[in-house]
This record gives sequence, structure tokens and C-alpha cells, in this order.
Amino acid sequence: MAKVKKTLSHPLQGTYAHLLDKGERLKYAYSVGLYTMLLTDNRVILKKNISHSLINFRYKDIEVVEYITNPKWFFLLVAFLFFVSCYVFFVVMPGDGNMTLMNVKIASGEISTTQTNMNTIMFKLIGFVCFTFGFYFLFGFVMSLFGHLKFFLIGKRKSIPVICKFTEEIPEIINHIENSK
Repeated sequence: MAKVKKTLSHPLQGTYAHLLDKGERLKYAYSVGLYTMLLTDNRVILKKNISHSLINFRYKDIEVVEYITNPKWFFLLVAFLFFVSCYVFFVVMPGDGNMTLMNVKIASGEISTTQTNMNTIMFKLIGFVCFTFGFYFLFGFVMSLFGHLKFFLIGKRKSIPVICKFTEEIPEIINHIENSK
């Protein structure tokens, strides 16, 4: 995620003038995650850097602003279980990883070589699927380690999350918003 950068408003007042109400003054501009956060004298403007969409709300409408990190430990557990299953299907189950057992069964006539090849292909395929899901859940866990700056608005059930790292500017943003209510 992008680093939080603080910029004083004086040089940017003209750059963001089209986003400001008449008589409104820009105090700070922060680059936070995928957003440019503009703090004016009476509201917060979130400008998405990719789609250029805007979210704005007044300081008086903000009930709580907080920084939250919520690691998904369950995703880590599921990823571990999928990786263990991947190991089982690639190494432990009959196939290339355990040819001694397979050779004994083939020599005794219990199974045919065609059936052995099909079993090996099936175990490899299941092992690959387990590896893919394990990687998916591991990626989900790693992504959950990034925090969110969340804005809870009065009368709204959902919060407005801004995904970002916790840097020294985050407490500044929270303090400025809390003091401006």
C-alpha cells in the first residue's frame, strides 16, 4: 500500500480548488493508500486516485474515526491445512513419492499400471488444487495484516474504510478530525 504523505495546503489550495466549497479553506492534503485525503476547515474529502471518485463528509457527521488491524487468523489455519493436504497428496499418498508400495501392489497383481497412472494423476491434481487454495488463504491472511482507517458516520450502518499502513501521520489525521468536530 502507498505510504502516507502529508502536504501543507498553501501550494495545493489552487490544485484542489474545484473540490472545495465557496469560502472553504484546505488545511492538509495526505496521500493515504489509494486515496488523497483532503482536510478542510469543515469537512473531509476522500479522492480515489484510480477512479477519481469522491467521498466527502462533514466533521460534525463523524461519530468515530479509528485505525483498525484485524488479522484473519482463521485464514492462516486454513492455509496451513491446505498445505499439509498438498504435502500428503504429493508425497505421502501412493504415486511417485511412494513407489515401493506401488511396485509391491503391481507385482502382486492387486492393481494395474493404468490404474496406478490414473491414481498418480488424480493425487497430483488434488495436491495442486490444495496448493492453490493454500496460497489463496495465505494471501488473504497477509492482506488482512494491512490496517484500515475507518470513518463511522452518525446514522450510517457501514463505515468508510481506507486501507493504509500505520505511519506517524495517521494519529495526526485522527487528532485533527477529533479536534475539528
